[in-house]
Amino acid sequence: MQYLKKLLMPSDGPHFRRAVPGVVLLLALSALCVFLAPLAMPDSYSWLSNAISESGAQGQHSAWIARLGFLLYGFAVLWLAAYLRPVWARGAYWMHTAFGVFMLATAAFSHKPWLTD
Repeated sequence: MQYLKKLLMPSDGPHFRRAVPGVVLLLALSALCVFLAPLAMPDSYSWLSNAISESGAQGQHSAWIARLGFLLYGFAVLWLAAYLRPVWARGAYWMHTAFGVFMLATAAFSHKPWLTD
């Protein structure tokens, strides 16, 4: 029980006002990429039935747009977690860090395309 209390208890630290503009910019650029990625896909792609990660699939023309969106989102979360580490509970910091790393991995490890030959 003591470990859980320590894990969830925030610690004191500096404010993060310097990080806010950069994090917001990265999130806005990421949202723009997520919006533009389906528009650059072939006609067989449907934003209703296909996942956004499929727009970053292997061998897809313009897949870099979706991958860039994943990278920007991951870096924004990591940047925010780094600045808020002193004031966030340890569990929140580690969960956000893991999420940011997994978003970067989503950009790095694309899955197969939905198209059939």
